[in-house]
Amino acid sequence: MVLIINTITVLILSGNLMGGLAPEAAVMARLNYLLEANTSIETLDLRWNQIGRASEEVMTRFTAALAANKTITKLDLRSNFIGHAPKEVKTQFCGALAANKTITDLDLRDNDLESAPEYVSM
Repeated sequence: MVLIINTITVLILSGNLMGGLAPEAAVMARLNYLLEANTSIETLDLRWNQIGRASEEVMTRFTAALAANKTITKLDLRSNFIGHAPKEVKTQFCGALAANKTITDLDLRDNDLESAPEYVSM
């Protein structure tokens, strides 16, 4: 069960290694649910969580949650090994960011991102 509190506007979850192998993947699945159900979080800090090392299924749900989220304006994904994810997952991730219309402040430093799909403007 995930408790959703719709009064929190800033959520800092940095350094929790959520994207690693089980049981961390279960934590990442809960985060995905939180992103889907969120109606108040505007700033989300997920630095240093190894999100790019999560399973393809978990990453696919994460990217879908990012694309659908309507409240997050600032997203910090520094140092998450996103560049190490499979190519299809990286393409989905970039597509999710392109589809999201509310994120205005995005930090992707230190993710080994060598390239992005052509439709993503950097």
